[in-house]
Amino acid sequence: MFFLVSKVASLFLLPYPFFYFCGLFGLLAYRRRIPGRKPGWPVLLYLGFGLMSTDIFSNYTLRLLEDRFPRRSVAEVAPADAVFVLGAISNPLASVDETPQFTDGVDRLLAAMDLFKAGKVRYIILTGRSSMIDHKGNAESEDLKNYLIQRGFPADRILIDAESRNTAENFLYGLKLGKEHNLRSYYLVTSAFHMYRSVLTYDRVKAEHYADLSIEMTPFPVDYRSDRIPSGIEQYFPAAHPVYKSSLSLKEFMGMLVEAAKGHTSFDRLVSDFKTVDF
Repeated sequence: MFFLVSKVASLFLLPYPFFYFCGLFGLLAYRRRIPGRKPGWPVLLYLGFGLMSTDIFSNYTLRLLEDRFPRRSVAEVAPADAVFVLGAISNPLASVDETPQFTDGVDRLLAAMDLFKAGKVRYIILTGRSSMIDHKGNAESEDLKNYLIQRGFPADRILIDAESRNTAENFLYGLKLGKEHNLRSYYLVTSAFHMYRSVLTYDRVKAEHYADLSIEMTPFPVDYRSDRIPSGIEQYFPAAHPVYKSSLSLKEFMGMLVEAAKGHTSFDRLVSDFKTVDF
């Protein structure tokens, strides 16, 4: 009985839901003090933010992205020249003695390690300096290369791009490394929620800068963030972690809209692609 009471109480009394519900009731009370004033758009916006703070919303939007490409296992894939790893794997602000402190995206590096150790690829390409505006210290890819070397991976088989700051530059500089080493087939490793926009970006960069190359880039999604098993009543209540998950998916959708607005892809393609998602 105590367990049930404590869990139900936490849905309302933990800091995030407590302040959310206090804010909601305060906003409603304030609006009611104004004669003839209906709740209006401020309340609707607040309720919308509350919806984004639930697992039912964040999991749905993440799965729209994550289920665009099939999962792959290291054992089943065919050999390729290299694994192409997008950054955002470690937190440069938390590094201790240049040892990377890994974030949720560490599955990207683990997948690359597994593919190499299984003999599925000959090279590992690590991309990215940092996505921070004012980055100080080593590039993330440099620290990750050192991490792999310390664990027995051959230095001459780890290629790094230490300059790129976004996904487009990841491909621009990373594919240049591949061209220099005559690499043609890759497994693209990034978080599942980021894979669709990454493929859009890859298609654009290849068409603009490497149209003459015969390249095969096969998606190898990892780092799934959505819950695959419903959590129960908790999924309907606002909480802090679903806000983070919703921000990941909404950032991806906004990025797609920007790509379409710039003419790099079409709105029709986006609508058509997401109509086919089935889960």
